[in-house]
Amino acid sequence: MGIPILLTVWWTHRADDPFLALAYPLSAASQVVVVVGLLRGSMGVRTAERVVLAGIVVTYLGGLGVGVVTAPDLASVDEQLTLSALLTVNLMPMLAYVTFDTARALQVSLAIVGAYIGIVGIRLVPEALSGRLGGEATDYLSQMIFLLAAVGLLHVIAQVKSQAAEARLTAEAMEELANTDALTGIANRRQLHQVLEEWVGAAAADTNLAVVLIDLDHFKRVNDRHGHETGDAVLRRVARTLVDVARPGDLVGRWGGEEFLVIAPATTKDEAVVLAEACRVALSATTAPAVGRITASFGVAVHLDDDTAWTLLRRADDALYQAKAQGRDRVEIEVAEGRELRTSGVA
Repeated sequence: MGIPILLTVWWTHRADDPFLALAYPLSAASQVVVVVGLLRGSMGVRTAERVVLAGIVVTYLGGLGVGVVTAPDLASVDEQLTLSALLTVNLMPMLAYVTFDTARALQVSLAIVGAYIGIVGIRLVPEALSGRLGGEATDYLSQMIFLLAAVGLLHVIAQVKSQAAEARLTAEAMEELANTDALTGIANRRQLHQVLEEWVGAAAADTNLAVVLIDLDHFKRVNDRHGHETGDAVLRRVARTLVDVARPGDLVGRWGGEEFLVIAPATTKDEAVVLAEACRVALSATTAPAVGRITASFGVAVHLDDDTAWTLLRRADDALYQAKAQGRDRVEIEVAEGRELRTSGVA
């Protein structure tokens, strides 16, 4: 958008302003370079922002400097240093705080304001020393103080915003750590229980919700025979497998030890069995170095009208116990009418 605007202004006023006649085509050319670089992917957004900001600063302050220094009298200087000019100079530090980090933005902003003060000073200091400036010196001094105060206010706001963003990121990171199992990187028991309580509490009578409780078969032997490092590697592999099999919207987590839990919203009894069976097949096809084939037992429970998180989990645990008692490496589901055994293999 800036390119046609610059070229339009240049075409309209190129005969009246020698600096504009030279600077605006160069500024438009730099913006063409930016656009091409962005479209081709050879220039990053940050670099593009800095190039555009530099073009704005050089073009505007250069034009202002030429106008102030070449002004024939103080009245002409006043025409250059209008409120509009003051606001434009104040806008450039705002752009600097958008483009750079807080510390660098302060340096760039002070450089911009310093350049503006230098431009004004080159013309007005001799006028002041000769006594021709008079009471207008106070007005110009007020402008300088306003610009410096504006930069100071911008810096304070940027620091507060930066600190707030850092605090938010720290809080989010701490929340993630508190809800993530350190070994496997999936949800931990705290998050699983919190989410399950929320979903059970929000579930209506006709809402389908299922849980799949998983316990690795003979996992104690793995730790006893191969050590806890190997056992940890098995747990990580199981976690990755379960996450890969789970559907979008399912929450997979480590319930504790060698137990895992899948919370499946909007899932009927039959769909929960299919999900559990898919997990069982995927795990049984997984092998671990020095350990071999990995199997697990699965207990499935579906949400009932009067369920709490713990009653739902208790019925899943009962179903899991039956699966292990029936030979392991199998899926069993418990419903209100009684247990239905779904045999999926042998230990």
